[in-house]
Amino acid sequence: MSVKIRIKRNHVYLDVIQNRKHYWESLHISLSSERKERKEQLRLAELCRAKREMQIVSGEWDFPQKSDVLLSQFIAKKAALAKSESRKKAFMALRSHLLRFCRQDIRLCQVSTQWLASFRDYLFLSTSLKPSSAAAYFALLKTIFSQAERSFLIAKNPARAIKPRFLSQSESEKCTLTTCEVRLLLTSPKREKGEESRRAFLFSLFTALRFSDLKTLSWSDIEERNGIFFLKKQQVKTKRTVEIPLCKTALSLLEKHDGERVFNLSYSSSLLHLRAWAKECGIKKRISWHTARRTFATLALEQNIDVFTIQRLMGHTKITTTALYAKSDGIKKIAVEKLERSITS
Repeated sequence: MSVKIRIKRNHVYLDVIQNRKHYWESLHISLSSERKERKEQLRLAELCRAKREMQIVSGEWDFPQKSDVLLSQFIAKKAALAKSESRKKAFMALRSHLLRFCRQDIRLCQVSTQWLASFRDYLFLSTSLKPSSAAAYFALLKTIFSQAERSFLIAKNPARAIKPRFLSQSESEKCTLTTCEVRLLLTSPKREKGEESRRAFLFSLFTALRFSDLKTLSWSDIEERNGIFFLKKQQVKTKRTVEIPLCKTALSLLEKHDGERVFNLSYSSSLLHLRAWAKECGIKKRISWHTARRTFATLALEQNIDVFTIQRLMGHTKITTTALYAKSDGIKKIAVEKLERSITS
């Protein structure tokens, strides 16, 4: 057993060694460039070292239990030790995204590779972040778990198995369902597990709502005018208000209950339910929540619906964003067939 003072990047730590295990404990001391002040800081660090050594010998202190370390707390500690203000802000922004993603805090030892993959999808597909920003935040999270492993807070780094293949547009984001695949999902029976996710996904297919808007959708956002039900909501991402008429199928997917929210959704668990459901329906594509929105736009364009109408329904700020969906194979095929008929007829 030993307790030693370590200095890394001008920050002072205690290196506790017990039973061949190391534990680095921050003293939250940043060494000064002035000689006298630095000497006093090191004297204080030595007092802390001696105190910790006495506590270990007397049995008053032991290694922190792995199950007690919360992910958000660990990130907050790293933010406090950040060298620059921009680095600190990045840590705190990552912490905010994590808490929004999982609603309640999660312990370091509870995080799995699958959970991290779901959070990665969330960053890229359900936030207003640019792909480069989402990639930077996820890279920062991988660094967090590397540091947690080195500090013996987790036995194995769950982020090591995830490859950084999401730096470009993801497969999930590109995924679009065909008309036949949508019919398969519509005619599928109710599910014992994930029924809320099933109804929400189908509702998104007919309204083009993002996951962030589905999650925050309230009954007060749905109103009736002249016998027609409308969905009127301010989008979380763009802050623009969209008005979408609700068809009979969309209305049939709503189940009235006492809660304020229309759907009770958690991104990570609902995404797993969605993919299991798609697999049961014989759909091999790796769907995500964004798949429903993308399918809405693509199928609407295939039905020759005016692109400006689609833009208003989806709440796009630029028509060029809506036009991106015209790249689908189905729309290209329709265009070629129209050209052929015009020439050969």
